[in-house]
Amino acid sequence: MPFYLKGDSTELLMSRHNNPAPGARRGMNERPRIAVIGAGITGLSSAYRLAGLFVERGLPLDVTVLEGKERPGGVISTRYSGGFLAEEGPDSFLRSKPEALDLSKRAGLEPELIGTSGEAGKIYIVRGGKLIALPDGLFPAPSSMAALFNSPILSMRGKLRMTLEPFLPRGESLEDESAAAFIKRRFGSEAYDRIAEPLLTGVYAGDPATLSVRAALPALVKMEEEYGSVARGMRKNRAPWGGAGNGGAEGGRFATFSRAMGTLIQALVSGLPQNSLRLRSRVKRIEPAGKGFRVHLYSGNPLEYDAVIVALPASQASLVTGGIDLELPERLSRIKYVSTAVINIGYRKSDVALALDGSGFLVPSSKRLPVLACTFSSVKFPGRSPEDTVLLRVVAGGAQNPNICREDDGRLIGLAHESLSPILGIRSGPLYSLVTRNPESMPHYAVGHGALVTRIKETVSAYPGLRLAGNAYGGAGVPDCIRSGEEAAEGIFSYITMRGAADEGNKSRRRA
Repeated sequence: MPFYLKGDSTELLMSRHNNPAPGARRGMNERPRIAVIGAGITGLSSAYRLAGLFVERGLPLDVTVLEGKERPGGVISTRYSGGFLAEEGPDSFLRSKPEALDLSKRAGLEPELIGTSGEAGKIYIVRGGKLIALPDGLFPAPSSMAALFNSPILSMRGKLRMTLEPFLPRGESLEDESAAAFIKRRFGSEAYDRIAEPLLTGVYAGDPATLSVRAALPALVKMEEEYGSVARGMRKNRAPWGGAGNGGAEGGRFATFSRAMGTLIQALVSGLPQNSLRLRSRVKRIEPAGKGFRVHLYSGNPLEYDAVIVALPASQASLVTGGIDLELPERLSRIKYVSTAVINIGYRKSDVALALDGSGFLVPSSKRLPVLACTFSSVKFPGRSPEDTVLLRVVAGGAQNPNICREDDGRLIGLAHESLSPILGIRSGPLYSLVTRNPESMPHYAVGHGALVTRIKETVSAYPGLRLAGNAYGGAGVPDCIRSGEEAAEGIFSYITMRGAADEGNKSRRRA
């Protein structure tokens, strides 16, 4: 039951989840009804965790996942065509954050987990129209003087500036600052321009000059606060930053599945209770109703639930929560997003002059290329393209090009091909191409994001049967989304079980 998209049709083959009508309202103590709004990785992880918790306790559950689109998975989508296995969203996840690995194992996917290939151990930065390898352990603090001084990425002046970091005083203010300001303050402008800026832009697609360092790089802030230096903190904790290379770890820093990321979506949907997923069920608003909530859809009658998890982007969550609290929508709307386009493009291997021996390259904004990054997909993971071909995955847009999703397919394919050709020595047009637009898909954690999220959580805490989850609040990667969804599920489970125990206690007292 693959979640691959072939041509223009979506093969979901989900006979167990075909938009069933909601069941009859049941008593709270018999079967609590919980709604999860949104069937991206956050919502599916949340529903899967809820089902597991109730099964472990031997308790009944009626969980419904309401998704406005025609397929689950959100930005995670895998398409197979002509022998090319293309990722339209994330192509992998970090091993260093355990949530995705743990969920994959619980979902029975451990045999399908794969790491990056041995040829994908390098990541490159574009400089002077050429690819310069970023040595592992060079940033944020060099693991050795040899790694620093043997690298051609920085000038001698820039290298010497980086070595001063352990001797600089810690920052005096405990308030938030931009990631750009932090890196420049600790390591110098050259290290920021040539290394940190392309890395941060590749990860967040936003502008590091306005990106909150406490939200985007909390570990580095903590090291400065505790040890007075990022370099000293890394030596004490032996903590990799996770931004480049494979770190020598078996399988690399990244993992995915032999049949790509859609495998995880398929497994989570298959593991939900029968008839729990409702596609094409867009939520209009949520409002309190008695001890629970009433959920209004754009079509159909309102539905009542004992608890609700909103697993939508903050911009959408702000629209559906207007009936709950007047301040919540305004605060949620202050979390902004950037849009990206993913262009998968395949070539004959013989038409690519440069040997592709890494996982891909990042582009500093100063180079003014219309793309942010390129992944060598068929090098990074096996089975991504036919023999004697290469599959490349180009990401464009972000803060540099906010209108990227308005461009037509031909224009985007042209931008990708024209950007790649001089760098990789491509001698002919592509054999394969696939354009995917992800509008407002990546949250931009502006300076002060942590304080804003705290105020949002304070508002939501007045409604114990409500949780917000997703990439808007504390991490944009797949493991972060899974953690957010599972924490929301655990909070709702605690609320439901405590409320059930209180109801039973009240009944006992009345009988007595």
